[in-house]
Amino acid sequence: MIKIGNVSKHELELVNRLVHHCEPQEHLARGVLLTTKNGKRVWQVGALTTNMTVVGDDADFEGSYIVFGRFIQAAYSQCGFSSSAEITIDNNEITATVDGGTTTMITGTKTYPLREFNEPSEVTALIPLGEYNRIFGSITTIPTGCTDWESLFEYPFNAIIKITDGKVTVQSRWPKIKTPEIVMSCAAETTGEGKIVLPDQAIGYMSLCIHPEDTEFIKISFAAKDPSYARFESGPVSLVVERTDTLSTQLFNQFTKYLEENSFEFQVAPDGVLVVDVEKTPIRVQLFDGIPSIARCTKVILTDVVGSPELLAEINAMNVNRTCNRIWHDNGMIVIGSDLMVYSDMNSVQHTIEKLKRDSDGLEVTFLQVSEPKPRTRTESGKESK
Repeated sequence: MIKIGNVSKHELELVNRLVHHCEPQEHLARGVLLTTKNGKRVWQVGALTTNMTVVGDDADFEGSYIVFGRFIQAAYSQCGFSSSAEITIDNNEITATVDGGTTTMITGTKTYPLREFNEPSEVTALIPLGEYNRIFGSITTIPTGCTDWESLFEYPFNAIIKITDGKVTVQSRWPKIKTPEIVMSCAAETTGEGKIVLPDQAIGYMSLCIHPEDTEFIKISFAAKDPSYARFESGPVSLVVERTDTLSTQLFNQFTKYLEENSFEFQVAPDGVLVVDVEKTPIRVQLFDGIPSIARCTKVILTDVVGSPELLAEINAMNVNRTCNRIWHDNGMIVIGSDLMVYSDMNSVQHTIEKLKRDSDGLEVTFLQVSEPKPRTRTESGKESK
């Protein structure tokens, strides 16, 4: 039998709040990770971009266990008039015992390591709890009168947190529905200066629901340069919210997944541009941030081409009656391409690159007749170079 320890009602209450917020999916064998670190009992659960941890009292047991949410809820409710519950694990069953009875449930069969968050805390702000409640509770509130939930959550809510000397400023953004942004600030004890964009409304939940007893301040911290997450700490409770991807990054991930699922061959260039093979023709796809995002699809027809009035006249003549795609001369290249507004349908990008391939067929021969190659110069060694 493994003795988890005498767990106080307040510790169970904090873990129960994590379960209530994160709702780990029991039917997928997900729950709260229970383990020890530095002689303390540690509970950890994650949801999407958020990871929450409660450091409990002293404990001396080995191993890690997945405890399902309903057990936490039942054990906390069972405490009732008791101040604590004795928790043990035996044969993959966890039991909470109080004077009035017991609660028993199996533990998860698969576990995982405790997540560590080791980025430096170079930018920090210590905010009084009342000010945190006021600002972050307001910032994360859903816009009044909104009933279009699908549009509201199509793109993630953003909270832009900026820490400067003695001040914290928070700005909310709901990208899809384009509501007016609200900006709030308060005085705080700070170190360093920086900014981070976070996608999860859990930053409001941190103070309103999860802070422990006798909390006076909540500490926000993140790395000064390119932080990947921010920490929110309140005594034994810590919440880590990972930085949001830009909309173009989200689109990039969706599109590459689409290409893989539909058996397209593609490469990613060092500058992040995708080169997609469409019937052995390379099509470049560059994604730009925005609402909606833009996919710029291009194909190089010829290189090393010198501009001339004849070339310009041919390009203009082709563009007069051309739909969707346009042709231009740029930096010695003749290029065909089009910009596409992308919402969520990746089929539209596929149709665009396939049309681009079809429209480019035969253009190389046409432009060879009206273009002049770039002149070559001789180097000191006598070799020709472009």
